[in-house]
Amino acid sequence: MWFLAQKLVDGDGSLGSEVGVKSIKKWRPPPKPWLKCNVGSYWSEAKKEGGMAWVLRDELGKVLLHSRRAWVSVQSKSDCSFLSLSWAAESLCSHGVKRVIFASEDADLVGSLSRPIVWPSFRLQTSDLYHILSKLGSWRIEQEVRCTNRGAYLIARGALNESQWQSYVARGHPKWLNVIFDGERVLPSA
Repeated sequence: MWFLAQKLVDGDGSLGSEVGVKSIKKWRPPPKPWLKCNVGSYWSEAKKEGGMAWVLRDELGKVLLHSRRAWVSVQSKSDCSFLSLSWAAESLCSHGVKRVIFASEDADLVGSLSRPIVWPSFRLQTSDLYHILSKLGSWRIEQEVRCTNRGAYLIARGALNESQWQSYVARGHPKWLNVIFDGERVLPSA
């Protein structure tokens, strides 16, 4: 029945914002004047901890800002994903970002924001997220696969695996990920 509902309900679910679902294989830059925020999360089931990161880039793929943090008492992988996006959205609000495309690997997260009518089990989380996201003005969400979200994922994983409990926001990308972020840059068009 649930699969049938997925096909039958068109549900824009946008609540006044643009929400679209795209599954992509290569990191793609946002259209100008939008920015793109890749959100990464890593959950440790054994420790009930979550590592989280976001990476904000412009239309050329240049990393403007990135951030990471770790959380304790995270009960599930799904909770970790929702916490990651909430934290990323709050951070971008505090940095004055107005037009942003969020990119996440979590299909449940993207689906529940894109089509909340057919994802009733996530109603509480999505209502909390919509409240935070509404402060950004214009936003969208896209689903990405691990290879296109690799930089954010590796930063999030490092926050837990290397016991990097200190959260931060920094300009540019971490130097240890030069190969990834430099490889995803886009040449400016003439």
